[in-house]
Amino acid sequence: MMNQVQDHLKWKTERLVEKLDKYNAENLIATSPDSLTPMAHFFQTNKTEIFMLDGRGNQYEMLESMRIYIERFGRPYNYLKTVGHMNSEREKTLIEEE
Repeated sequence: MMNQVQDHLKWKTERLVEKLDKYNAENLIATSPDSLTPMAHFFQTNKTEIFMLDGRGNQYEMLESMRIYIERFGRPYNYLKTVGHMNSEREKTLIEEE
């Protein structure tokens, strides 16, 4: 009985390894710097801009690169006060201090 269980488990393990190898061969993601991942390739073929960033670099440089990319068309002011509003508040504060 024990041999049957061991044979069954061995077969399941071998089958799992075969399936995993087949999956990896069919879905291999190239790792060279010039190659695109399947998802990046999808967006590029559909004319969507892609921001590729190597995640193994300096964290500060990565964040700075992301900030520059996001702000390339101007800084987003989603929740910030406008410059005019901030100037008027500053002027009011200066007048109150005098």
